[in-house]
Amino acid sequence: MSTKGFTLIELLIVIAIIGILAAAILPRFTSFNLQARDATTRANLAALRGALIQYRANEGDWPASLNNLAPVYIEKIPPELLSSATGTNAVIVVTTDAQFTGNRSASGTGWVYGNYNAVNSDTKYGRAILPARTVCANGSGDTNSW
Repeated sequence: MSTKGFTLIELLIVIAIIGILAAAILPRFTSFNLQARDATTRANLAALRGALIQYRANEGDWPASLNNLAPVYIEKIPPELLSSATGTNAVIVVTTDAQFTGNRSASGTGWVYGNYNAVNSDTKYGRAILPARTVCANGSGDTNSW
């Protein structure tokens, strides 16, 4: 009697090997997802920066809300993907580190736009658009990396 097919042991061994390979490969895909999220957030911040600078150039002042930017200066307000924050899209223009610290929200609502040009002679005002829950990695101030 000749039977064709796989025995239960052979099938279990193949399933175990597939499981081990999947366990080794899946964590790599998770890091790709995190990297994509970070890259998207950086691109969103760059778009917001451009829209805010253009608004300031045309209107002579900062917008009271990010909602004032859409749809003229930016198609829509991009999401902040680094947290599950929700907020009012209020724009807070800060000129000192103390103002930034005072306006930073633990809940992550809104964005803080650092206008350091008001206190420094160089033009750094267009570089800092930060989620309101952002914490500087190595202190505070416009010379540190955020």
